[in-house]
Amino acid sequence: MTIELRDKLICVIRRGMDLDGVEAVPLSDADCDELIRIGMRQSIQPIIYRGLKTLDVSESVVHTADRERLKETRQYILQDDALNKIGTALDEAGISHIPLKGSVLRDLYPAPGMRTSCDVDVLVRQTDLKRAVAAVEAATDFKALQHNYHDVSMLNGSVYLELHFSIRENMRNIDALLDRVWEYAKPSGDGCRYVLTPEFLLFHNVAHMAYHMVHGGLGIRPFLDLWLLRNKTAYDENTVRKMCADCEIDTFYRKSCALADAWMAGAPTPEGLEVFEQYAQSGGVFGSAESSMASRQREHRGVRYLMHRILMSRELLETEYPVLKEKPYLLPVCQVKRWLRLLKRQKRRQVRREIRTVKSMQAETIDSFDQLLTSLGL
Repeated sequence: MTIELRDKLICVIRRGMDLDGVEAVPLSDADCDELIRIGMRQSIQPIIYRGLKTLDVSESVVHTADRERLKETRQYILQDDALNKIGTALDEAGISHIPLKGSVLRDLYPAPGMRTSCDVDVLVRQTDLKRAVAAVEAATDFKALQHNYHDVSMLNGSVYLELHFSIRENMRNIDALLDRVWEYAKPSGDGCRYVLTPEFLLFHNVAHMAYHMVHGGLGIRPFLDLWLLRNKTAYDENTVRKMCADCEIDTFYRKSCALADAWMAGAPTPEGLEVFEQYAQSGGVFGSAESSMASRQREHRGVRYLMHRILMSRELLETEYPVLKEKPYLLPVCQVKRWLRLLKRQKRRQVRREIRTVKSMQAETIDSFDQLLTSLGL
Protein backbone atom coordinates (compact mmCIF):
# COMPACT_ATOMS: atom_id res chain seq x y z
CA MET A 1 0.00 0.00 0.00
CA THR A 2 1.36 3.41 -0.96
CA ILE A 3 1.84 6.12 1.66
CA GLU A 4 -0.76 8.24 -0.13
CA LEU A 5 -3.40 5.49 -0.01
CA ARG A 6 -2.46 4.68 3.57
CA ASP A 7 -3.11 8.29 4.61
CA LYS A 8 -6.45 8.36 2.78
CA LEU A 9 -7.49 5.08 4.42
CA ILE A 10 -6.58 6.38 7.88
CA CYS A 11 -8.51 9.60 7.24
CA VAL A 12 -11.66 7.72 6.20
CA ILE A 13 -11.40 5.39 9.21
CA ARG A 14 -10.95 8.31 11.63
CA ARG A 15 -13.92 10.15 10.17
CA GLY A 16 -15.94 6.93 10.25
CA MET A 17 -15.08 6.55 13.94
CA ASP A 18 -16.47 10.07 14.61
CA LEU A 19 -13.14 11.49 15.78
CA ASP A 20 -12.96 15.26 16.10
CA GLY A 21 -10.88 17.55 13.91
CA VAL A 22 -10.18 15.15 11.07
CA GLU A 23 -9.49 17.17 7.94
CA ALA A 24 -11.08 16.00 4.69
CA VAL A 25 -8.91 14.54 1.93
CA PRO A 26 -9.70 14.54 -1.79
CA LEU A 27 -10.69 11.12 -3.09
CA SER A 28 -11.04 10.00 -6.70
CA ASP A 29 -13.56 7.34 -7.68
CA ALA A 30 -10.63 4.93 -8.05
CA ASP A 31 -9.54 5.75 -4.47
CA CYS A 32 -13.06 5.09 -3.22
CA ASP A 33 -13.30 1.78 -5.04
CA GLU A 34 -10.03 0.65 -3.49
CA LEU A 35 -11.08 1.79 -0.01
CA ILE A 36 -14.36 -0.11 -0.31
CA ARG A 37 -12.43 -3.23 -1.35
CA ILE A 38 -10.17 -2.80 1.66
CA GLY A 39 -13.24 -2.43 3.88
CA MET A 40 -14.68 -5.67 2.57
CA ARG A 41 -11.39 -7.53 2.94
CA GLN A 42 -10.76 -6.15 6.41
CA SER A 43 -14.39 -6.48 7.55
CA ILE A 44 -14.65 -2.78 8.41
CA GLN A 45 -17.25 -1.89 5.76
CA PRO A 46 -19.55 0.06 8.15
CA ILE A 47 -16.63 2.29 9.20
CA ILE A 48 -15.55 2.94 5.61
CA TYR A 49 -19.15 3.79 4.69
CA ARG A 50 -19.53 6.30 7.53
CA GLY A 51 -16.20 7.90 6.62
CA LEU A 52 -16.92 8.18 2.90
CA LYS A 53 -20.34 9.66 3.59
CA THR A 54 -18.70 12.66 5.29
CA LEU A 55 -16.52 13.40 2.27
CA ASP A 56 -17.15 14.90 -1.14
CA VAL A 57 -17.62 11.67 -3.09
CA SER A 58 -20.13 10.68 -5.76
CA GLU A 59 -23.59 9.28 -5.01
CA SER A 60 -22.67 6.01 -6.72
CA VAL A 61 -19.70 5.56 -4.37
CA VAL A 62 -21.89 6.09 -1.30
CA HIS A 63 -24.46 3.67 -2.71
CA THR A 64 -21.81 0.97 -3.28
CA ALA A 65 -20.38 1.44 0.22
CA ASP A 66 -23.87 1.39 1.73
CA ARG A 67 -24.72 -1.84 -0.06
CA GLU A 68 -21.70 -3.53 1.50
CA ARG A 69 -22.46 -2.01 4.91
CA LEU A 70 -26.03 -3.33 4.85
CA LYS A 71 -24.76 -6.90 4.51
CA GLU A 72 -22.89 -6.50 7.79
CA THR A 73 -25.82 -4.68 9.41
CA ARG A 74 -28.09 -7.61 8.64
CA GLN A 75 -25.57 -10.03 10.16
CA TYR A 76 -25.20 -7.85 13.26
CA ILE A 77 -28.98 -7.83 13.82
CA LEU A 78 -29.13 -11.63 13.48
CA GLN A 79 -26.18 -12.09 15.83
CA ASP A 80 -27.55 -9.69 18.44
CA ASP A 81 -30.92 -11.46 18.42
CA ALA A 82 -29.17 -14.85 18.69
CA LEU A 83 -27.01 -13.65 21.60
CA ASN A 84 -30.09 -12.52 23.51
CA LYS A 85 -31.78 -15.88 22.98
CA ILE A 86 -28.64 -17.80 23.95
CA GLY A 87 -28.27 -15.70 27.10
CA THR A 88 -31.92 -16.30 28.05
CA ALA A 89 -31.51 -20.05 27.53
CA LEU A 90 -28.42 -20.16 29.75
CA ASP A 91 -30.08 -17.94 32.37
CA GLU A 92 -33.10 -20.23 32.57
CA ALA A 93 -30.79 -23.22 32.98
CA GLY A 94 -28.87 -21.43 35.74
CA ILE A 95 -25.58 -21.58 33.82
CA SER A 96 -23.00 -18.84 34.32
CA HIS A 97 -21.71 -17.45 31.02
CA ILE A 98 -19.48 -14.70 29.63
CA PRO A 99 -20.05 -13.06 26.21
CA LEU A 100 -16.71 -12.62 24.47
CA LYS A 101 -15.00 -10.65 21.70
CA GLY A 102 -17.23 -8.77 19.25
CA SER A 103 -20.43 -9.00 21.27
CA VAL A 104 -18.69 -7.02 24.05
CA LEU A 105 -16.43 -4.78 21.99
CA ARG A 106 -19.19 -3.46 19.72
CA ASP A 107 -20.57 -1.33 22.57
CA LEU A 108 -17.37 0.76 22.42
CA TYR A 109 -17.96 1.84 18.82
CA PRO A 110 -20.01 4.94 17.88
CA ALA A 111 -22.76 2.51 16.78
CA PRO A 112 -22.75 -1.19 17.74
CA GLY A 113 -23.38 -2.35 14.17
CA MET A 114 -20.02 -0.86 13.17
CA ARG A 115 -18.15 -3.72 14.86
CA THR A 116 -18.53 -6.72 12.58
CA SER A 117 -18.13 -10.34 13.70
CA CYS A 118 -18.08 -13.63 11.86
CA ASP A 119 -19.63 -15.47 14.82
CA VAL A 120 -20.95 -15.20 18.38
CA ASP A 121 -18.60 -16.27 21.19
CA VAL A 122 -19.88 -17.23 24.64
CA LEU A 123 -17.88 -18.87 27.44
CA VAL A 124 -19.23 -21.36 29.98
CA ARG A 125 -17.40 -23.48 32.53
CA GLN A 126 -16.23 -26.84 31.22
CA THR A 127 -18.28 -28.60 33.89
CA ASP A 128 -21.40 -26.89 32.51
CA LEU A 129 -20.68 -27.57 28.84
CA LYS A 130 -23.06 -30.50 28.26
CA ARG A 131 -25.90 -28.74 30.08
CA ALA A 132 -25.19 -25.54 28.17
CA VAL A 133 -25.32 -27.25 24.77
CA ALA A 134 -28.56 -29.00 25.75
CA ALA A 135 -30.09 -25.77 27.05
CA VAL A 136 -29.25 -23.80 23.90
CA GLU A 137 -30.52 -26.58 21.63
CA ALA A 138 -33.75 -26.91 23.63
CA ALA A 139 -34.57 -23.21 23.77
CA THR A 140 -33.30 -22.01 20.37
CA ASP A 141 -32.86 -23.30 16.83
CA PHE A 142 -29.09 -23.78 17.26
CA LYS A 143 -27.71 -27.26 16.70
CA ALA A 144 -24.29 -28.54 17.77
CA LEU A 145 -21.95 -29.31 14.88
CA GLN A 146 -18.53 -30.20 16.22
CA HIS A 147 -16.58 -30.43 19.48
CA ASN A 148 -13.33 -28.50 19.05
CA TYR A 149 -10.34 -28.06 21.32
CA HIS A 150 -11.81 -25.05 23.15
CA ASP A 151 -15.44 -24.82 22.04
CA VAL A 152 -18.49 -26.54 20.61
CA SER A 153 -19.47 -25.02 17.28
CA MET A 154 -23.21 -24.51 16.79
CA LEU A 155 -25.29 -23.14 13.93
CA ASN A 156 -28.88 -22.01 13.46
CA GLY A 157 -28.77 -21.50 9.70
CA SER A 158 -27.66 -17.88 9.70
CA VAL A 159 -25.49 -17.36 12.81
CA TYR A 160 -22.43 -19.33 13.84
CA LEU A 161 -21.95 -19.78 17.60
CA GLU A 162 -18.76 -20.83 19.34
CA LEU A 163 -19.82 -22.06 22.79
CA HIS A 164 -16.46 -21.94 24.55
CA PHE A 165 -15.48 -24.00 27.56
CA SER A 166 -11.96 -22.53 27.35
CA ILE A 167 -10.25 -19.53 25.77
CA ARG A 168 -6.89 -21.27 25.37
CA GLU A 169 -4.95 -20.42 22.22
CA ASN A 170 -2.51 -23.36 22.26
CA MET A 171 0.34 -20.97 23.04
CA ARG A 172 2.32 -21.96 26.11
CA ASN A 173 3.19 -18.42 27.14
CA ILE A 174 -0.39 -17.10 27.30
CA ASP A 175 -2.53 -20.15 28.09
CA ALA A 176 -1.58 -20.29 31.78
CA LEU A 177 -3.27 -16.93 32.37
CA LEU A 178 -6.12 -17.52 29.93
CA ASP A 179 -6.97 -20.69 31.86
CA ARG A 180 -7.71 -18.50 34.89
CA VAL A 181 -10.38 -16.48 33.08
CA TRP A 182 -13.10 -17.12 35.68
CA GLU A 183 -10.90 -15.56 38.38
CA TYR A 184 -11.23 -12.29 36.44
CA ALA A 185 -15.00 -12.48 35.90
CA LYS A 186 -17.73 -10.95 38.03
CA PRO A 187 -21.56 -11.09 37.92
CA SER A 188 -23.08 -8.45 35.67
CA GLY A 189 -26.30 -8.28 37.67
CA ASP A 190 -28.20 -9.49 34.61
CA GLY A 191 -29.24 -13.12 35.10
CA CYS A 192 -26.32 -15.56 35.06
CA ARG A 193 -24.23 -13.35 32.81
CA TYR A 194 -20.70 -12.50 33.95
CA VAL A 195 -18.36 -9.81 32.63
CA LEU A 196 -14.57 -9.72 32.53
CA THR A 197 -12.63 -7.14 34.48
CA PRO A 198 -11.46 -4.29 32.20
CA GLU A 199 -7.83 -5.35 32.61
CA PHE A 200 -8.45 -8.98 31.66
CA LEU A 201 -10.73 -7.96 28.79
CA LEU A 202 -7.89 -5.86 27.38
CA PHE A 203 -5.33 -8.60 28.01
CA HIS A 204 -7.52 -11.21 26.31
CA ASN A 205 -7.82 -8.96 23.27
CA VAL A 206 -4.04 -8.58 23.07
CA ALA A 207 -3.48 -12.31 23.62
CA HIS A 208 -5.94 -13.12 20.83
CA MET A 209 -4.17 -10.62 18.57
CA ALA A 210 -0.84 -12.31 19.37
CA TYR A 211 -2.30 -15.69 18.49
CA HIS A 212 -3.51 -14.48 15.10
CA MET A 213 -0.25 -12.63 14.44
CA VAL A 214 1.78 -15.79 15.00
CA HIS A 215 -0.56 -17.81 12.78
CA GLY A 216 -0.69 -15.51 9.79
CA GLY A 217 -1.00 -11.87 10.72
CA LEU A 218 -3.54 -9.25 11.68
CA GLY A 219 -5.82 -6.84 9.92
CA ILE A 220 -6.97 -3.36 10.87
CA ARG A 221 -10.01 -4.19 13.02
CA PRO A 222 -8.12 -5.68 16.01
CA PHE A 223 -6.12 -2.45 16.32
CA LEU A 224 -9.34 -0.42 16.42
CA ASP A 225 -10.63 -2.72 19.17
CA LEU A 226 -7.39 -2.22 21.07
CA TRP A 227 -7.51 1.57 20.76
CA LEU A 228 -11.15 1.71 21.90
CA LEU A 229 -10.48 -0.55 24.90
CA ARG A 230 -7.61 1.69 25.97
CA ASN A 231 -9.43 4.98 25.36
CA LYS A 232 -13.08 4.21 26.17
CA THR A 233 -12.78 2.05 29.29
CA ALA A 234 -11.38 2.67 32.76
CA TYR A 235 -8.59 0.21 33.52
CA ASP A 236 -5.24 0.00 35.27
CA GLU A 237 -2.44 0.14 32.72
CA ASN A 238 0.17 -1.28 35.11
CA THR A 239 -1.96 -4.38 35.68
CA VAL A 240 -2.32 -4.96 31.94
CA ARG A 241 1.40 -4.45 31.37
CA LYS A 242 2.22 -6.98 34.10
CA MET A 243 -0.18 -9.53 32.58
CA CYS A 244 1.46 -9.06 29.19
CA ALA A 245 4.97 -9.21 30.64
CA ASP A 246 4.18 -12.40 32.57
CA CYS A 247 2.94 -13.93 29.31
CA GLU A 248 5.86 -12.64 27.23
CA ILE A 249 3.76 -10.46 24.93
CA ASP A 250 4.70 -7.07 26.41
CA THR A 251 6.75 -6.02 23.35
CA PHE A 252 3.87 -6.99 21.07
CA TYR A 253 1.42 -5.06 23.28
CA ARG A 254 3.59 -1.93 23.32
CA LYS A 255 4.14 -1.90 19.54
CA SER A 256 0.49 -2.69 18.77
CA CYS A 257 -0.58 0.24 20.96
CA ALA A 258 1.93 2.52 19.22
CA LEU A 259 0.58 1.57 15.79
CA ALA A 260 -3.07 1.95 16.82
CA ASP A 261 -2.35 5.32 18.47
CA ALA A 262 -0.61 6.61 15.34
CA TRP A 263 -3.53 5.66 13.13
CA MET A 264 -6.14 7.22 15.35
CA ALA A 265 -4.09 10.40 15.74
CA GLY A 266 -3.54 10.65 11.99
CA ALA A 267 0.21 10.50 12.60
CA PRO A 268 2.94 8.98 10.40
CA THR A 269 3.88 5.35 10.86
CA PRO A 270 6.07 4.99 13.98
CA GLU A 271 9.70 4.28 13.15
CA GLY A 272 10.42 0.57 13.02
CA LEU A 273 6.76 -0.44 12.58
CA GLU A 274 6.54 -0.01 8.81
CA VAL A 275 6.55 -3.74 8.06
CA PHE A 276 4.07 -4.45 10.85
CA GLU A 277 1.74 -1.81 9.41
CA GLN A 278 2.12 -3.16 5.88
CA TYR A 279 1.09 -6.64 7.00
CA ALA A 280 -1.90 -5.25 8.87
CA GLN A 281 -3.18 -3.09 6.01
CA SER A 282 -2.48 -5.37 3.06
CA GLY A 283 -4.16 -8.57 4.25
CA GLY A 284 -7.59 -9.42 5.56
CA VAL A 285 -9.00 -9.12 9.05
CA PHE A 286 -6.72 -11.93 10.19
CA GLY A 287 -3.77 -11.48 7.87
CA SER A 288 -3.30 -13.12 4.49
CA ALA A 289 -3.01 -16.60 3.03
CA GLU A 290 0.63 -15.92 2.17
CA SER A 291 1.59 -14.87 5.69
CA SER A 292 -0.38 -17.78 7.13
CA MET A 293 1.60 -20.20 4.98
CA ALA A 294 4.84 -18.40 5.84
CA SER A 295 3.99 -18.83 9.52
CA ARG A 296 3.33 -22.55 9.05
CA GLN A 297 6.70 -23.05 7.36
CA ARG A 298 8.85 -21.26 9.90
CA GLU A 299 10.01 -24.57 11.43
CA HIS A 300 9.41 -27.03 8.57
CA ARG A 301 9.81 -26.01 4.95
CA GLY A 302 9.03 -27.54 1.57
CA VAL A 303 8.84 -31.35 1.60
CA ARG A 304 9.50 -31.46 5.34
CA TYR A 305 6.49 -29.22 5.88
CA LEU A 306 4.25 -31.46 3.76
CA MET A 307 5.41 -34.56 5.66
CA HIS A 308 4.74 -32.73 8.92
CA ARG A 309 1.22 -31.95 7.68
CA ILE A 310 0.58 -35.56 6.63
CA LEU A 311 1.88 -37.08 9.89
CA MET A 312 0.57 -34.50 12.34
CA SER A 313 1.98 -34.63 15.88
CA ARG A 314 -0.20 -35.80 18.73
CA GLU A 315 -0.10 -32.32 20.29
CA LEU A 316 -1.61 -30.77 17.16
CA LEU A 317 -4.05 -33.62 16.61
CA GLU A 318 -5.40 -33.02 20.11
CA THR A 319 -6.66 -29.63 18.95
CA GLU A 320 -8.84 -31.37 16.38
CA TYR A 321 -9.65 -34.48 18.44
CA PRO A 322 -9.74 -33.56 22.16
CA VAL A 323 -10.53 -37.20 23.03
CA LEU A 324 -6.79 -37.93 22.57
CA LYS A 325 -6.04 -36.14 25.83
CA GLU A 326 -7.90 -38.85 27.74
CA LYS A 327 -7.33 -41.73 25.30
CA PRO A 328 -3.89 -41.33 23.65
CA TYR A 329 -4.06 -44.86 22.25
CA LEU A 330 -6.58 -43.56 19.69
CA LEU A 331 -3.82 -41.61 17.91
CA PRO A 332 -3.68 -43.92 14.82
CA VAL A 333 -7.49 -43.87 14.56
CA CYS A 334 -7.60 -40.06 14.65
CA GLN A 335 -4.76 -39.82 12.14
CA VAL A 336 -6.66 -42.04 9.68
CA LYS A 337 -9.92 -40.21 10.39
CA ARG A 338 -8.17 -36.98 9.47
CA TRP A 339 -6.90 -38.44 6.20
CA LEU A 340 -10.39 -39.67 5.32
CA ARG A 341 -11.53 -36.05 5.13
CA LEU A 342 -9.77 -35.98 1.74
CA LEU A 343 -12.78 -37.89 0.41
CA LYS A 344 -14.61 -34.57 0.49
CA ARG A 345 -14.16 -32.53 -2.68
CA GLN A 346 -13.79 -29.20 -0.86
CA LYS A 347 -11.03 -30.59 1.35
CA ARG A 348 -9.17 -31.95 -1.67
CA ARG A 349 -9.30 -28.48 -3.24
CA GLN A 350 -7.87 -26.96 -0.07
CA VAL A 351 -5.03 -29.47 0.00
CA ARG A 352 -4.18 -28.84 -3.66
CA ARG A 353 -4.10 -25.08 -3.01
CA GLU A 354 -1.85 -25.61 0.00
CA ILE A 355 0.58 -27.77 -2.00
CA ARG A 356 0.73 -25.17 -4.79
CA THR A 357 1.40 -22.43 -2.25
CA VAL A 358 4.16 -24.46 -0.56
CA LYS A 359 5.85 -25.03 -3.93
CA SER A 360 5.72 -21.35 -4.86
CA MET A 361 6.64 -19.93 -1.43
CA GLN A 362 9.96 -18.12 -1.46
CA ALA A 363 12.40 -18.54 1.42
CA GLU A 364 12.67 -14.75 1.61
CA THR A 365 8.95 -14.49 2.37
CA ILE A 366 9.21 -16.96 5.24
CA ASP A 367 12.34 -15.27 6.60
CA SER A 368 10.68 -11.85 6.39
CA PHE A 369 7.66 -12.98 8.38
CA ASP A 370 9.93 -14.72 10.89
CA GLN A 371 11.91 -11.50 11.35
CA LEU A 372 8.70 -9.52 11.86
CA LEU A 373 7.51 -11.87 14.60
CA THR A 374 10.93 -11.70 16.26
CA SER A 375 10.81 -7.88 16.22
CA LEU A 376 7.37 -8.06 17.90
CA GLY A 377 8.68 -10.33 20.64
CA LEU A 378 6.72 -13.29 19.31
